[in-house]
Amino acid sequence: MAIKVNSLTVIDDSRALNYSGNYGLRGNFDNFHPLSIVNNTDTTTGNLDMEIPLHKKVLTGNFTFTGIQNTFAGNQATILIDRSASGHTIDFSSSIFNFPSTPSWSSHRWWQVSVIVCSSNDFLCTAIGFDDPAVASASLSNWTFNNSWDTTVAGYGTFSQPWSGVWVSFQHQTTNNRIAIVHGSGNFNSGSTQYTSYADYTGLSNITSVTAQYNVQSQNCSGGNTNSSNGYSYGPLPTNDGYSSGSYYTVPTSGTLFFGWQAVSTSSDLQSTQTTANFNNPGFPDFRIKIVDSVEGTLYATGEVPFGSLTATSNWGNTPAI
Repeated sequence: MAIKVNSLTVIDDSRALNYSGNYGLRGNFDNFHPLSIVNNTDTTTGNLDMEIPLHKKVLTGNFTFTGIQNTFAGNQATILIDRSASGHTIDFSSSIFNFPSTPSWSSHRWWQVSVIVCSSNDFLCTAIGFDDPAVASASLSNWTFNNSWDTTVAGYGTFSQPWSGVWVSFQHQTTNNRIAIVHGSGNFNSGSTQYTSYADYTGLSNITSVTAQYNVQSQNCSGGNTNSSNGYSYGPLPTNDGYSSGSYYTVPTSGTLFFGWQAVSTSSDLQSTQTTANFNNPGFPDFRIKIVDSVEGTLYATGEVPFGSLTATSNWGNTPAI
């Protein structure tokens, strides 16, 4: 049922308000919203009307608010100001509008100014400036291991110490703004082959640390030679070299951070030696780089091992271990 005052409908059948035409209050009886002047069009006068709760002003040239009207104590108004991409000057007459301190209007494009009437000649004002959210200026790319990387290798022989190994190393190349990820494998019989991928970064001029980690679900060395001091140049597991799964370690600019899995056999071994790593660790990337920049924050890059596992096998004998 509509409500009328002197034949004017002030609340219609849907409980919507009809107040002063196009501005004042908007919404239903239980859901009020302020409207800006003339259906959200720009305020065109410098004389601020305090009976209009929301104003906006998009500057097409320099503009000054020079006056104020309807100054009933308790009236409040908000002005949304866009200085535009041209950066036009906005100003408020200091003899009328009382700011705690005069804002530096040129420091932001957009401003939200709130005005409260304390008395007919006392108007308290605050201003908040803001700009478009900054476009991300820094990035760190993930990397892909080379498809030719052989992650299942075996070595054998009846002299010296037959071996096989798989490895991943990291180096921070500051001149090229990147992390080099060298990944390789090899064995006693044919030597080794390695490849290089890169995690490139941009916009990082204040780097404080570069670290990397590996994450395995399980890793193990079993068989004839599990003693890390018995012919191993590294490994057999990264843990034997002091590198635990899930922990971050410094990536140097000279030398490398080296994670290696190796199997070595000796003449006294009656069975083959096998080193394995299973990277199918739910919720964790196989390898991850973390760069901390004092300005841009923390960025990450990741790489996944093909087929999710590494295997190195060695055998003292004339044929490869099966």
